[in-house]
Amino acid sequence: RGVSAFPAEVTAQMVANFAHGGAAINQLARAFGARLDVHPLELDRPTADFTEAPAMTEADCVAALRAGYLAVDPKADLFVAGEMGIGNTTVAAALAAALFGGTGWAGRCLASRQARSPDPPACPKRRGAW
Repeated sequence: RGVSAFPAEVTAQMVANFAHGGAAINQLARAFGARLDVHPLELDRPTADFTEAPAMTEADCVAALRAGYLAVDPKADLFVAGEMGIGNTTVAAALAAALFGGTGWAGRCLASRQARSPDPPACPKRRGAW
């Protein structure tokens, strides 16, 4: 769909980098004496295009949530979740718009941003604006 500058295969490469300690998140974890666990879930089977159908089946979603739940040490006193993926910011924006009532940009302002207008109008953000 062209929502990322990188192909989907880069997700698996980045996860491997995390698992081998080579990413920025690894350095942050080390600096704070935190343990970083990587739990790659079916990297060879991406989710569906959510503009055409649900990204995951209910069973797939439950399986992913269960894997996350089981990955957390019940004795942990601090838990910080993270995720990574190619195109994930597009999904995050769509979920935020659905959950929080819009994009925060009103009509002509949104159209201007989508068109990457060289002369955008002044666009104050407001909750629930479409």
